[in-house]
Amino acid sequence: MKHKVDIKHIAFGFYFISILIQVAIVYNSTGIQPPDSDYFFHESEALRVLSTGNLYPDGTSPFVVAPGYINLLAVFLFVFGRIKSILYLNILLGMLCTLSIYKLAQNFLNQTSAYISLIFFSLYINNWGFNLYLNTDIPYLALGYFILLLYISYDNPWLLFLAGIILAIANWIRPFLPVFTITLFAVAFFLKEYKWYKSILYIFSGLILGLLIIGSIHKITFGQFLFQSTSGGWNLYMSANDLADGTCSGTVFEAACKIFPENQDMTYKEKDKYMFNVALDWIKKNPIKYLSFLPRKIIKLYAIDATGISILAGEYSSGYDGNIYKFLKKFPNYELYEWLIIYNQSFYIIILLLFIFSSIKLIMHKNRFGMIMLLYFLSYSAYVLIVNVQPRYHAPMIPLFIMFASYSVYLITSPTISNKI
Repeated sequence: MKHKVDIKHIAFGFYFISILIQVAIVYNSTGIQPPDSDYFFHESEALRVLSTGNLYPDGTSPFVVAPGYINLLAVFLFVFGRIKSILYLNILLGMLCTLSIYKLAQNFLNQTSAYISLIFFSLYINNWGFNLYLNTDIPYLALGYFILLLYISYDNPWLLFLAGIILAIANWIRPFLPVFTITLFAVAFFLKEYKWYKSILYIFSGLILGLLIIGSIHKITFGQFLFQSTSGGWNLYMSANDLADGTCSGTVFEAACKIFPENQDMTYKEKDKYMFNVALDWIKKNPIKYLSFLPRKIIKLYAIDATGISILAGEYSSGYDGNIYKFLKKFPNYELYEWLIIYNQSFYIIILLLFIFSSIKLIMHKNRFGMIMLLYFLSYSAYVLIVNVQPRYHAPMIPLFIMFASYSVYLITSPTISNKI
Protein backbone atom coordinates (compact mmCIF):
# COMPACT_ATOMS: atom_id res chain seq x y z
CA MET A 1 0.00 0.00 0.00
CA LYS A 2 2.87 2.33 0.82
CA HIS A 3 4.22 1.86 -2.72
CA LYS A 4 0.92 3.04 -4.23
CA VAL A 5 0.75 6.10 -1.98
CA ASP A 6 4.31 7.08 -2.87
CA ILE A 7 3.83 6.78 -6.64
CA LYS A 8 0.56 8.71 -6.39
CA HIS A 9 2.27 11.67 -4.72
CA ILE A 10 5.21 11.54 -7.14
CA ALA A 11 2.94 11.37 -10.20
CA PHE A 12 0.69 14.27 -9.24
CA GLY A 13 3.67 16.27 -8.01
CA PHE A 14 5.50 15.85 -11.31
CA TYR A 15 2.42 16.73 -13.30
CA PHE A 16 1.62 19.83 -11.23
CA ILE A 17 5.18 21.12 -11.74
CA SER A 18 5.00 20.45 -15.49
CA ILE A 19 1.77 22.48 -15.73
CA LEU A 20 3.40 25.39 -13.89
CA ILE A 21 6.34 25.24 -16.33
CA GLN A 22 3.99 25.22 -19.33
CA VAL A 23 2.08 28.24 -17.99
CA ALA A 24 5.36 30.09 -17.42
CA ILE A 25 6.52 29.28 -20.97
CA VAL A 26 3.28 30.57 -22.51
CA TYR A 27 3.32 33.66 -20.29
CA ASN A 28 6.84 34.56 -21.45
CA SER A 29 6.24 33.74 -25.11
CA THR A 30 5.54 36.23 -27.88
CA GLY A 31 2.76 34.22 -29.51
CA ILE A 32 4.37 34.88 -32.91
CA GLN A 33 3.85 32.00 -35.34
CA PRO A 34 6.52 30.70 -37.76
CA PRO A 35 6.04 32.32 -41.20
CA ASP A 36 4.99 30.16 -44.17
CA SER A 37 3.48 27.54 -41.88
CA ASP A 38 0.04 26.06 -41.22
CA TYR A 39 0.08 27.84 -37.85
CA PHE A 40 0.62 31.22 -39.50
CA PHE A 41 -2.15 30.45 -42.00
CA HIS A 42 -4.57 29.67 -39.15
CA GLU A 43 -3.74 32.97 -37.48
CA SER A 44 -3.98 34.99 -40.70
CA GLU A 45 -7.35 33.57 -41.66
CA ALA A 46 -8.74 34.09 -38.16
CA LEU A 47 -7.63 37.73 -38.21
CA ARG A 48 -9.06 38.22 -41.69
CA VAL A 49 -12.55 36.84 -40.97
CA LEU A 50 -12.62 38.72 -37.67
CA SER A 51 -11.95 41.99 -39.52
CA THR A 52 -14.72 41.28 -42.03
CA GLY A 53 -17.21 40.00 -39.47
CA ASN A 54 -17.69 36.73 -41.35
CA LEU A 55 -17.28 33.10 -40.42
CA TYR A 56 -14.57 31.02 -42.06
CA PRO A 57 -14.81 30.00 -44.84
CA ASP A 58 -16.30 33.00 -46.60
CA GLY A 59 -15.53 32.10 -50.20
CA THR A 60 -12.17 33.88 -50.49
CA SER A 61 -9.87 30.93 -49.67
CA PRO A 62 -8.96 28.46 -52.45
CA PHE A 63 -9.93 25.54 -50.21
CA VAL A 64 -11.18 25.01 -46.68
CA VAL A 65 -8.68 24.09 -43.97
CA ALA A 66 -9.64 23.46 -40.32
CA PRO A 67 -12.81 25.60 -40.32
CA GLY A 68 -13.66 24.73 -36.73
CA TYR A 69 -10.23 25.72 -35.48
CA ILE A 70 -9.98 28.98 -37.44
CA ASN A 71 -13.42 30.08 -36.20
CA LEU A 72 -12.36 29.16 -32.65
CA LEU A 73 -9.29 31.37 -33.04
CA ALA A 74 -11.47 34.22 -34.30
CA VAL A 75 -13.75 33.89 -31.25
CA PHE A 76 -10.79 33.98 -28.86
CA LEU A 77 -9.36 37.01 -30.65
CA PHE A 78 -12.74 38.75 -30.41
CA VAL A 79 -13.17 37.97 -26.69
CA PHE A 80 -9.59 38.33 -25.43
CA GLY A 81 -7.97 40.46 -28.13
CA ARG A 82 -4.71 38.48 -28.07
CA ILE A 83 -3.58 35.40 -29.93
CA LYS A 84 -1.77 34.20 -26.80
CA SER A 85 -5.12 33.42 -25.20
CA ILE A 86 -5.42 30.33 -27.38
CA LEU A 87 -2.02 29.13 -26.12
CA TYR A 88 -3.44 28.90 -22.60
CA LEU A 89 -6.33 26.92 -24.08
CA ASN A 90 -3.71 24.53 -25.49
CA ILE A 91 -2.56 23.83 -21.93
CA LEU A 92 -6.13 23.20 -20.76
CA LEU A 93 -6.78 20.88 -23.69
CA GLY A 94 -3.54 19.06 -22.89
CA MET A 95 -4.83 18.57 -19.35
CA LEU A 96 -8.11 17.19 -20.73
CA CYS A 97 -6.13 14.72 -22.85
CA THR A 98 -4.01 13.69 -19.87
CA LEU A 99 -7.13 13.19 -17.74
CA SER A 100 -8.70 11.03 -20.46
CA ILE A 101 -5.61 8.83 -20.75
CA TYR A 102 -5.33 8.62 -16.95
CA LYS A 103 -8.95 7.45 -16.66
CA LEU A 104 -8.65 5.00 -19.56
CA ALA A 105 -5.53 3.48 -18.01
CA GLN A 106 -7.20 3.39 -14.60
CA ASN A 107 -10.37 1.74 -15.94
CA PHE A 108 -8.90 -0.76 -18.38
CA LEU A 109 -5.27 -1.36 -17.34
CA ASN A 110 -4.58 -0.59 -13.66
CA GLN A 111 -4.11 2.28 -11.23
CA THR A 112 -0.32 2.05 -11.22
CA SER A 113 -0.21 2.47 -15.00
CA ALA A 114 -2.44 5.53 -14.67
CA TYR A 115 0.00 7.13 -12.21
CA ILE A 116 2.99 6.31 -14.42
CA SER A 117 1.22 7.94 -17.38
CA LEU A 118 1.13 11.23 -15.42
CA ILE A 119 4.89 11.01 -14.88
CA PHE A 120 5.49 10.33 -18.57
CA PHE A 121 3.29 13.25 -19.63
CA SER A 122 5.32 15.43 -17.25
CA LEU A 123 8.64 14.35 -18.78
CA TYR A 124 7.50 14.77 -22.39
CA ILE A 125 8.81 18.29 -23.03
CA ASN A 126 7.93 18.41 -26.74
CA ASN A 127 4.43 19.37 -25.59
CA TRP A 128 5.83 22.42 -23.83
CA GLY A 129 6.84 23.91 -27.15
CA PHE A 130 3.90 22.47 -29.06
CA ASN A 131 1.62 24.58 -26.85
CA LEU A 132 3.06 27.68 -28.52
CA TYR A 133 1.79 26.69 -31.97
CA LEU A 134 -1.68 27.52 -33.29
CA ASN A 135 -2.15 23.91 -34.32
CA THR A 136 -5.11 21.60 -34.86
CA ASP A 137 -3.27 18.64 -33.31
CA ILE A 138 -3.88 19.59 -29.66
CA PRO A 139 -7.66 20.18 -29.86
CA TYR A 140 -8.09 17.14 -32.10
CA LEU A 141 -6.20 14.74 -29.84
CA ALA A 142 -7.72 16.18 -26.64
CA LEU A 143 -11.28 15.87 -27.94
CA GLY A 144 -10.50 12.53 -29.57
CA TYR A 145 -9.35 10.79 -26.38
CA PHE A 146 -12.15 12.43 -24.39
CA ILE A 147 -14.64 10.97 -26.89
CA LEU A 148 -13.05 7.53 -26.50
CA LEU A 149 -13.19 7.85 -22.71
CA LEU A 150 -16.91 8.72 -22.76
CA TYR A 151 -17.78 6.06 -25.32
CA ILE A 152 -15.74 3.19 -23.90
CA SER A 153 -16.28 3.84 -20.20
CA TYR A 154 -19.95 4.80 -20.00
CA ASP A 155 -23.36 3.54 -21.15
CA ASN A 156 -25.38 6.62 -20.23
CA PRO A 157 -27.34 7.62 -23.38
CA TRP A 158 -26.82 11.34 -22.82
CA LEU A 159 -23.05 10.94 -22.39
CA LEU A 160 -22.86 8.90 -25.59
CA PHE A 161 -25.00 11.48 -27.40
CA LEU A 162 -22.68 14.20 -26.09
CA ALA A 163 -19.66 12.20 -27.32
CA GLY A 164 -21.23 12.21 -30.80
CA ILE A 165 -21.64 16.00 -30.79
CA ILE A 166 -18.04 16.42 -29.62
CA LEU A 167 -16.95 14.10 -32.44
CA ALA A 168 -18.66 16.40 -34.96
CA ILE A 169 -16.73 19.35 -33.47
CA ALA A 170 -13.43 17.41 -33.55
CA ASN A 171 -14.06 16.52 -37.20
CA TRP A 172 -14.81 20.21 -37.89
CA ILE A 173 -11.32 20.94 -36.60
CA ARG A 174 -9.55 18.02 -38.26
CA PRO A 175 -11.28 15.50 -40.57
CA PHE A 176 -10.59 11.99 -39.28
CA LEU A 177 -14.16 10.70 -39.15
CA PRO A 178 -13.38 7.36 -40.91
CA VAL A 179 -10.77 6.55 -38.24
CA PHE A 180 -13.23 7.14 -35.43
CA THR A 181 -16.01 5.27 -37.21
CA ILE A 182 -13.86 2.13 -37.41
CA THR A 183 -12.84 2.46 -33.76
CA LEU A 184 -16.37 3.16 -32.50
CA PHE A 185 -17.79 0.09 -34.24
CA ALA A 186 -14.97 -2.04 -32.81
CA VAL A 187 -15.76 -0.76 -29.31
CA ALA A 188 -19.46 -1.45 -29.84
CA PHE A 189 -18.96 -5.04 -31.00
CA PHE A 190 -16.16 -6.11 -28.64
CA LEU A 191 -16.68 -4.06 -25.45
CA LYS A 192 -20.35 -3.08 -25.40
CA GLU A 193 -21.51 -6.61 -26.32
CA TYR A 194 -25.32 -6.84 -25.89
CA LYS A 195 -25.67 -3.05 -25.79
CA TRP A 196 -23.68 -2.50 -28.99
CA TYR A 197 -26.59 -1.32 -31.17
CA LYS A 198 -27.76 1.17 -28.53
CA SER A 199 -24.31 2.69 -28.13
CA ILE A 200 -23.99 3.08 -31.91
CA LEU A 201 -27.46 4.65 -32.10
CA TYR A 202 -26.75 7.18 -29.33
CA ILE A 203 -23.31 8.35 -30.44
CA PHE A 204 -24.16 8.53 -34.14
CA SER A 205 -27.36 10.43 -33.36
CA GLY A 206 -25.22 13.07 -31.63
CA LEU A 207 -22.71 13.00 -34.49
CA ILE A 208 -25.34 13.46 -37.20
CA LEU A 209 -27.01 16.29 -35.29
CA GLY A 210 -23.63 18.00 -34.83
CA LEU A 211 -22.75 17.65 -38.53
CA LEU A 212 -26.17 19.01 -39.55
CA ILE A 213 -25.82 22.04 -37.29
CA ILE A 214 -22.28 22.83 -38.50
CA GLY A 215 -23.18 22.26 -42.15
CA SER A 216 -26.31 24.39 -41.87
CA ILE A 217 -24.38 27.27 -40.30
CA HIS A 218 -21.97 27.30 -43.26
CA LYS A 219 -24.87 26.95 -45.70
CA ILE A 220 -26.46 30.07 -44.20
CA THR A 221 -23.25 32.12 -43.95
CA PHE A 222 -21.82 31.51 -47.45
CA GLY A 223 -24.11 29.16 -49.32
CA GLN A 224 -22.32 25.79 -49.18
CA PHE A 225 -23.10 22.86 -46.85
CA LEU A 226 -19.75 21.97 -45.26
CA PHE A 227 -18.85 20.34 -41.97
CA GLN A 228 -15.10 19.73 -42.40
CA SER A 229 -11.97 20.68 -44.36
CA THR A 230 -11.96 20.26 -48.13
CA SER A 231 -8.20 19.83 -48.55
CA GLY A 232 -8.14 16.02 -48.81
CA GLY A 233 -7.71 16.03 -52.60
CA TRP A 234 -4.94 18.61 -52.32
CA ASN A 235 -3.13 16.54 -49.68
CA LEU A 236 -3.41 13.39 -51.77
CA TYR A 237 -2.01 15.20 -54.81
CA MET A 238 0.97 16.31 -52.71
CA SER A 239 1.87 12.62 -52.49
CA ALA A 240 0.76 11.58 -55.98
CA ASN A 241 2.58 13.42 -58.78
CA ASP A 242 5.87 13.24 -60.69
CA LEU A 243 7.67 15.53 -58.21
CA ALA A 244 6.39 13.90 -55.02
CA ASP A 245 8.39 11.81 -52.55
CA GLY A 246 5.65 11.24 -49.95
CA THR A 247 6.60 14.15 -47.70
CA CYS A 248 5.79 17.86 -47.67
CA SER A 249 7.69 19.77 -50.34
CA GLY A 250 7.70 23.40 -51.39
CA THR A 251 8.31 22.37 -54.99
CA VAL A 252 5.27 20.08 -55.00
CA PHE A 253 3.20 22.77 -53.29
CA GLU A 254 4.02 25.24 -56.07
CA ALA A 255 3.13 22.63 -58.70
CA ALA A 256 -0.18 21.95 -56.97
CA CYS A 257 -0.99 25.66 -57.00
CA LYS A 258 -0.58 25.71 -60.79
CA ILE A 259 -3.11 22.95 -61.46
CA PHE A 260 -5.59 23.96 -58.75
CA PRO A 261 -8.86 25.04 -60.43
CA GLU A 262 -9.46 28.79 -60.36
CA ASN A 263 -13.05 28.45 -61.54
CA GLN A 264 -15.03 30.53 -59.06
CA ASP A 265 -18.26 28.75 -60.03
CA MET A 266 -16.92 25.48 -58.60
CA THR A 267 -17.82 24.73 -54.99
CA TYR A 268 -15.17 23.80 -52.44
CA LYS A 269 -16.26 20.16 -52.69
CA GLU A 270 -15.96 20.23 -56.48
CA LYS A 271 -12.45 21.68 -56.33
CA ASP A 272 -11.46 19.05 -53.78
CA LYS A 273 -12.92 16.31 -55.99
CA TYR A 274 -11.01 17.67 -58.99
CA MET A 275 -7.67 17.49 -57.12
CA PHE A 276 -8.56 14.04 -55.80
CA ASN A 277 -9.27 12.74 -59.32
CA VAL A 278 -6.00 14.18 -60.68
CA ALA A 279 -4.11 12.43 -57.86
CA LEU A 280 -6.04 9.19 -58.30
CA ASP A 281 -5.31 9.12 -62.04
CA TRP A 282 -1.59 9.49 -61.29
CA ILE A 283 -1.72 6.66 -58.73
CA LYS A 284 -3.44 4.37 -61.24
CA LYS A 285 -0.67 5.08 -63.75
CA ASN A 286 2.17 4.89 -61.17
CA PRO A 287 1.10 2.42 -58.45
CA ILE A 288 4.60 1.08 -57.79
CA LYS A 289 6.10 4.55 -57.40
CA TYR A 290 3.27 5.60 -55.09
CA LEU A 291 3.76 2.52 -52.90
CA SER A 292 7.53 3.07 -52.91
CA PHE A 293 6.95 6.25 -50.87
CA LEU A 294 5.55 4.19 -47.98
CA PRO A 295 8.83 3.33 -46.14
CA ARG A 296 9.94 6.97 -46.32
CA LYS A 297 6.54 8.10 -45.10
CA ILE A 298 6.60 5.74 -42.11
CA ILE A 299 10.08 6.91 -41.13
CA LYS A 300 9.12 10.56 -41.58
CA LEU A 301 5.92 10.05 -39.58
CA TYR A 302 7.21 8.13 -36.57
CA ALA A 303 11.02 8.32 -36.40
CA ILE A 304 11.54 11.96 -35.41
CA ASP A 305 9.85 13.87 -32.58
CA ALA A 306 11.11 17.45 -32.40
CA THR A 307 8.30 19.67 -33.69
CA GLY A 308 7.78 21.57 -30.46
CA ILE A 309 11.38 21.83 -29.27
CA SER A 310 12.84 24.50 -31.54
CA ILE A 311 10.11 27.01 -30.78
CA LEU A 312 11.12 26.91 -27.11
CA ALA A 313 14.30 28.75 -28.11
CA GLY A 314 12.58 30.82 -30.80
CA GLU A 315 14.53 28.91 -33.45
CA TYR A 316 11.84 28.63 -36.11
CA SER A 317 14.19 28.45 -39.06
CA SER A 318 16.94 26.33 -37.56
CA GLY A 319 14.79 23.63 -36.01
CA TYR A 320 15.81 20.00 -36.52
CA ASP A 321 15.00 19.01 -40.12
CA GLY A 322 15.51 15.27 -39.76
CA ASN A 323 19.04 15.17 -41.21
CA ILE A 324 20.66 12.93 -38.61
CA TYR A 325 24.13 13.03 -40.19
CA LYS A 326 24.20 16.84 -40.22
CA PHE A 327 22.89 16.92 -36.66
CA LEU A 328 25.44 14.44 -35.25
CA LYS A 329 28.28 16.18 -37.09
CA LYS A 330 27.78 19.23 -34.87
CA PHE A 331 28.38 17.24 -31.65
CA PRO A 332 29.12 18.51 -29.04
CA ASN A 333 28.69 22.10 -30.26
CA TYR A 334 24.97 22.18 -29.75
CA GLU A 335 22.72 25.05 -28.82
CA LEU A 336 20.26 24.70 -25.93
CA TYR A 337 17.31 23.67 -28.07
CA GLU A 338 19.49 21.01 -29.75
CA TRP A 339 20.31 19.45 -26.37
CA LEU A 340 16.58 19.50 -25.68
CA ILE A 341 16.09 17.67 -28.98
CA ILE A 342 18.53 14.96 -27.85
CA TYR A 343 16.71 14.54 -24.53
CA ASN A 344 13.25 14.52 -26.09
CA GLN A 345 14.22 12.19 -28.95
CA SER A 346 15.79 9.74 -26.48
CA PHE A 347 12.66 9.86 -24.33
CA TYR A 348 10.46 9.38 -27.41
CA ILE A 349 12.42 6.30 -28.55
CA ILE A 350 12.07 4.76 -25.08
CA ILE A 351 8.32 5.44 -25.16
CA LEU A 352 8.07 3.82 -28.61
CA LEU A 353 9.95 0.70 -27.49
CA LEU A 354 7.78 0.39 -24.40
CA PHE A 355 4.68 0.88 -26.56
CA ILE A 356 5.75 -2.03 -28.77
CA PHE A 357 6.45 -4.22 -25.73
CA SER A 358 3.05 -3.64 -24.14
CA SER A 359 1.29 -4.02 -27.50
CA ILE A 360 2.74 -7.51 -27.83
CA LYS A 361 1.71 -8.36 -24.26
CA LEU A 362 -1.84 -7.06 -24.71
CA ILE A 363 -2.26 -9.02 -27.94
CA MET A 364 -0.89 -12.18 -26.29
CA HIS A 365 -3.38 -11.73 -23.43
CA LYS A 366 -6.19 -11.05 -25.95
CA ASN A 367 -7.00 -7.87 -24.10
CA ARG A 368 -9.94 -6.33 -25.95
CA PHE A 369 -9.33 -2.76 -24.85
CA GLY A 370 -5.68 -2.97 -25.84
CA MET A 371 -6.45 -4.41 -29.24
CA ILE A 372 -9.12 -1.78 -29.95
CA MET A 373 -6.65 1.00 -29.12
CA LEU A 374 -4.14 -0.66 -31.44
CA LEU A 375 -6.83 -0.69 -34.13
CA TYR A 376 -7.20 3.06 -33.55
CA PHE A 377 -3.44 3.45 -34.01
CA LEU A 378 -3.35 1.35 -37.18
CA SER A 379 -6.39 2.99 -38.78
CA TYR A 380 -5.04 6.46 -37.99
CA SER A 381 -1.62 5.56 -39.42
CA ALA A 382 -3.13 4.08 -42.59
CA TYR A 383 -5.31 7.17 -43.07
CA VAL A 384 -2.35 9.53 -42.70
CA LEU A 385 0.03 7.49 -44.86
CA ILE A 386 -2.30 7.76 -47.86
CA VAL A 387 -1.35 11.44 -48.21
CA ASN A 388 1.85 13.41 -47.64
CA VAL A 389 3.24 13.28 -44.11
CA GLN A 390 5.06 15.47 -41.61
CA PRO A 391 6.63 14.40 -38.29
CA ARG A 392 4.01 16.39 -36.33
CA TYR A 393 1.24 14.20 -37.75
CA HIS A 394 2.09 11.55 -35.17
CA ALA A 395 1.17 13.92 -32.32
CA PRO A 396 -2.34 12.42 -31.83
CA MET A 397 -0.73 9.04 -31.16
CA ILE A 398 1.63 10.27 -28.43
CA PRO A 399 -0.98 9.91 -25.63
CA LEU A 400 -1.65 6.33 -26.74
CA PHE A 401 2.08 5.60 -26.80
CA ILE A 402 2.37 7.00 -23.27
CA MET A 403 -0.54 4.96 -21.93
CA PHE A 404 0.86 1.72 -23.34
CA ALA A 405 4.41 2.61 -22.26
CA SER A 406 3.12 3.18 -18.73
CA TYR A 407 1.64 -0.28 -18.73
CA SER A 408 4.99 -1.70 -19.91
CA VAL A 409 6.73 -0.13 -16.93
CA TYR A 410 4.12 -1.72 -14.69
CA LEU A 411 4.69 -5.13 -16.31
CA ILE A 412 8.46 -4.85 -16.03
CA THR A 413 8.52 -3.63 -12.42
CA SER A 414 5.61 -5.61 -10.99
CA PRO A 415 6.68 -8.77 -9.14
CA THR A 416 3.54 -10.63 -10.20
CA ILE A 417 1.67 -10.17 -13.44
CA SER A 418 -1.93 -11.22 -13.91
CA ASN A 419 -2.95 -12.50 -17.34
CA LYS A 420 -6.40 -11.02 -16.87
CA ILE A 421 -6.30 -7.25 -17.15
